[in-house]
Amino acid sequence: MINAIEETQKRGVNRAEHRLHLRCELPHHTTLPLFEKLVQREPVTLVSLMDHSPGQRQFANREKYREYYQGKYSLTDAQMQQYEEEQLALAARWSQPNRETIAALCRVRQIALASHDDATHAHVAESHQLGSVIAEFPTTFEAAEASRKHGMNVLMGAPNIVRGGSHSGNVAASELAQLGLLDILSSDYYPPACWMRRSASPMTRATALRCRSGEAGDQKSGASA
Repeated sequence: MINAIEETQKRGVNRAEHRLHLRCELPHHTTLPLFEKLVQREPVTLVSLMDHSPGQRQFANREKYREYYQGKYSLTDAQMQQYEEEQLALAARWSQPNRETIAALCRVRQIALASHDDATHAHVAESHQLGSVIAEFPTTFEAAEASRKHGMNVLMGAPNIVRGGSHSGNVAASELAQLGLLDILSSDYYPPACWMRRSASPMTRATALRCRSGEAGDQKSGASA
């Protein structure tokens, strides 16, 4: 895909400028090598730092984590327990080193950095310290408000608006919009979502950002375009 984008842009046949958003799943040994390979490509202009391991951010509730992944991968109880233990071990080994290294590389290359699923003041403070300029999908009002105070633009998913709330039980994008805490609306996992609307959704401050990105919850790969 990246090769095709670069080639068509060189030939001047694209009707729009195409840029890449790398979403990096931190708790994995392949993430940094893949990132280092992809980040050298010219279209990369945005990077997100994600951690969907058990007990973290979107999955602070471990039961929700088990429910989601056991259903997604059709695992038995024993298989799910093994999978969860494996993910915890990967997170302990790779999450923080990858977070710090990838953030540092983005700063050197002046690539915009986004946090992902921040839930607490501590999460936001760390994201700000690492150089994040976008708060991607904060899961709580607390995190969205703190992100704004740190000068970060708050991004939420348009499917959250269309559904009338978060599929994970987190803060609703419409609530943040009503409070003036929503800056960017992304199509996320459903590209047509930016063209759909709920009649009661106050989107006056949100900027529609049409961007197709990888599935946020997939831990079987590292960086995704």
